[in-house]
Amino acid sequence: MRTLFVVTAIAACGMSACAAEPRVESVDLTSIPRTIKLEPTYESKSPKYCLAVFGKEAAHRVWLVHDGDRLFVDRNGDGELIESPISIGTGSSFSLSYLRLPKTYRRYTDFAVYPQSDGTCRIQVTMDGRGRQYVGASSNSRPKFGNSPETAPIIHFDGRMTLGQFGPTQTIPRRTEGVSYRKTSLKLMVGTPGLGDGTFAAFHCKCRRDKTLRGTIAYSGGEDAQFVERVSYKMRG
Repeated sequence: MRTLFVVTAIAACGMSACAAEPRVESVDLTSIPRTIKLEPTYESKSPKYCLAVFGKEAAHRVWLVHDGDRLFVDRNGDGELIESPISIGTGSSFSLSYLRLPKTYRRYTDFAVYPQSDGTCRIQVTMDGRGRQYVGASSNSRPKFGNSPETAPIIHFDGRMTLGQFGPTQTIPRRTEGVSYRKTSLKLMVGTPGLGDGTFAAFHCKCRRDKTLRGTIAYSGGEDAQFVERVSYKMRG
């Protein structure tokens, strides 16, 4: 028996940006070596690690190490944390006007880190020609630095775009008559997946209210069968 849901698609990016995105094979982030060539002497006994990668092939890599009230950032992406640390604490933020990444055609500016009281963080960056991308869009999904380089989450900026879930996963009822669209909505973001919880890097822009998003969805028909429906979503936001 067919089960159809009336849902609302809430995207974090205009559809024109999606249409212009060339098809690029996804990068296997698990194959990226999570090692640091040179580390400083840390003040805390338990520094926390995070790796940000940039570009379609994730060729440019910037290590972040949270050391108590200090943050080390590999600003030029050479794998050596020799730059002076930045004083930072819970409730404060850190921002770089730009990253000095070698051999990249795109400038990455306004790179900002916002530590949270629960040990998670929000990170954002502005990219020439593509707008701003950020992680930690929802309080239910924020990255947490790892206890070692090998367990560090990987955040992928300026990579291949896809759709991601915004907020917690919810069950959409079969019958939606008289039920608020907020309880029957499929909330989506447009961005690049990372490696680890809360690492989806979403684009920071709004969809066009009251426009229509069309797509194809395959529903399970039982016994491994599927049927396909063309659906139209009314966009809100």
